[in-house]
Amino acid sequence: MSKSTDEISKFMEKSVENNNIYVPKYLHKFVKYKLKRWVDSAFQARIMREDDHFVLSIPKTDEQNNQKQKTIIVLDKDTGVEQYSTRWSHGLAQFLELKYRRKLPVESLKAVFISKKTFFQRYKSLLYGLTGTLGSENSQSFLSDLYH
Repeated sequence: MSKSTDEISKFMEKSVENNNIYVPKYLHKFVKYKLKRWVDSAFQARIMREDDHFVLSIPKTDEQNNQKQKTIIVLDKDTGVEQYSTRWSHGLAQFLELKYRRKLPVESLKAVFISKKTFFQRYKSLLYGLTGTLGSENSQSFLSDLYH
């Protein structure tokens, strides 16, 4: 992280603590935890360019609904394929929306996560073998209980 990013993060943190920027008390720890990453995302958004990292277009689903608002659609850097269901995290999508004066989307706080149990249950009848180490006795017992 650059010196300027660090300085801005500290300034913003003090502004929140002094109520110069209002943040509800219950979100203070969350903001403090995420602030440096958000500042970094703001700088990253400044250097990102249309038709290199993303395109501004009307998503296919919105074309069918007669929506005319162009949105930022992520481009796969290697293939150039538009990734309609992909969103940047850590505030980067929001900073790009601000940069191009678009409607701000809400940042998702949900993690892309699936528990081990749910993962194995999804493939219960299709899983025939595993490679690698099963791990601790608890992990081995878990798999044994799930498949017997």
